Amino acid sequence: NATSKHSVCHMQSQVTEFVVFDTGSTNLWMASDYCTEGPCTKPGRSRFNHTMSTSFIEPDSQHTLHVEFGTGKLSGLLGIDNFHVGPFTVKRQAFGMIEHQDGPVFERV
Repeated sequence: NATSKHSVCHMQSQVTEFVVFDTGSTNLWMASDYCTEGPCTKPGRSRFNHTMSTSFIEPDSQHTLHVEFGTGKLSGLLGIDNFHVGPFTVKRQAFGMIEHQDGPVFERV
């Protein structure tokens, strides 16, 4: 049974982002500027803008990622950037940049 934890973290050169860690998954997804409709655009929600990051890297070969959880689906492009959680920094972390969210769970988190 997967559990989720929430925390505050940020990407390089951007504002603090609120994320939900899905401890039942190995995937890392961030709401992004590619998401232009749906739950990620609700007032008060932050989105990672890859064009404003000084450390963002596009992968050599771009892929659209798709993942389906028991409570919803996500899709978006792969990105690479430095990822900060508390005092820790993971350099060149690959992550999914959410473009589409589908499922009622995203209305709540």
